[in-house]
Amino acid sequence: MKQLTLFNKITSYLSHWLSRSPKNKADKIEMTNEQEHDLHNQNTSLVPYDENLLERARTQWQFGDWESLIKIERETLQHHPDRAKLALLAAAGHLQQGDNNTARQFTRLAQDWGCSKKLVSQILIAGVHNSLGRAAAVIGQQTRAMRHFESAIANGALGSDVRLISQARAGQQLSQLGLAAGSEGRLQTIKANFNKPLTNDTPDREPIAENPLFSTNAYAFYQGISQSSQQKESPQFILLDSKSLPRSGLHYMKNTFAKLLGDDFSFCEWYQEPGCCKKMPCVLTGYAQFCQKDGSSRLRLVKSHDLELVDPAFTPNASVRRVILVRDPLFILTSWFALEQLQNYKQELHESGINMEKIWIAHEPEIIESAFRILDNKYCPPNEKMLNTWLEEKSYYIESFMKKWVHPVLANPQPYWQVVHYNRINKFITNTLTELRDHLPEETKYRIDELINNVPESFNPRQNAFHTKSEKLSAYLVKNSSIFAETSNKILQNNKIFLTITNNS
Repeated sequence: MKQLTLFNKITSYLSHWLSRSPKNKADKIEMTNEQEHDLHNQNTSLVPYDENLLERARTQWQFGDWESLIKIERETLQHHPDRAKLALLAAAGHLQQGDNNTARQFTRLAQDWGCSKKLVSQILIAGVHNSLGRAAAVIGQQTRAMRHFESAIANGALGSDVRLISQARAGQQLSQLGLAAGSEGRLQTIKANFNKPLTNDTPDREPIAENPLFSTNAYAFYQGISQSSQQKESPQFILLDSKSLPRSGLHYMKNTFAKLLGDDFSFCEWYQEPGCCKKMPCVLTGYAQFCQKDGSSRLRLVKSHDLELVDPAFTPNASVRRVILVRDPLFILTSWFALEQLQNYKQELHESGINMEKIWIAHEPEIIESAFRILDNKYCPPNEKMLNTWLEEKSYYIESFMKKWVHPVLANPQPYWQVVHYNRINKFITNTLTELRDHLPEETKYRIDELINNVPESFNPRQNAFHTKSEKLSAYLVKNSSIFAETSNKILQNNKIFLTITNNS
């Protein structure tokens, strides 16, 4: 998913620049220095600069060393005679790292400093081929991946040994993905975390103080208001630190809280949230301070799937609580797969006015239904090998998520660390709001009572794991139902605790 997202970002970005470029097909363009030297002789004659910077940057680009390229700073380029090409190479690095805004800034600088639109397009096209190569490698299509890496080099490394350099590029990219021998990429990281033993007395994967996501000050603040609230009959503020397996009801829970509480509820998307503090627990303590000041109630929900298994597992308390959302793995896998198939057709959806970020964040049924109708006109399903590769990665993630967040708390229950099954979300919602009830306005209490009285009718989960709004996708899921079911059963065999959660949560 991450690689396809990056590819679509680059494709969209490239389309923007190509629309401003000449339409005629041009031969490959040498990265000559003559124009830049002429433009900046006066400025650079007295200013020292790194004469080897361009050669290093070109080598880094050839090898796909994006982390080094993004370290190029505008300030160091200001008086460099090769600043136009250096800015363009820096843009390529930022684009491959997913930083679209910075890439756009460096691309504009490159053009302002003399790079032609043709050269900009050439390097961006090379970036598209690199992303396609990475995506092909992830799904096991090594031959196709190699062709894309070769095309990437051919577009930008003129006069070089394309075959030799593309092999080096491929090795670097596979290492970054964790697909090369001895490398550490996302799948390897998940496997390593899955096999990492728990400590004797805590479910934490590492000392909290060493986790860069953990906020000591925020944690101390919430401990303080937790101790204060325990002296009262009911809490005024609750921060829900949610960890949810994808497609396990987080958005339904968020929407229900928002509908019932209105302005007394706030939500942090985390992944796409503007101004997110990127710390756990949430550093934005103003919500809690406000309700303490005016005597009202506040509920704040923070979303995280912990996809890389790095979130801090600090001990919750009355004010900052942890809720773990889980679901039958078969429904998780088929629903997750369906959304990622939409991701593969991001450009086609964009042309119809549908942005994938809106689907991932809002999950609005009307938009998703429209997206699936578009998918039916374009859909080319993955082969069995691609499907098995995808299921392997998701299985490792689901099992390691369970080991980190579910197994410890069920073995050693904690009062404010709750595991909730998809089918029991309404019960969790009503129990949580009942605690806040004394500080809520009367109209909110009425809405809560309506939910409590109509719980059976208010939540209608999908009954068929292989049914989607897309006819072609549904047919593909049915055709491969045994593969999905086999993967799900393996997860259940390793996590029989799923049954306990379903029956007791």
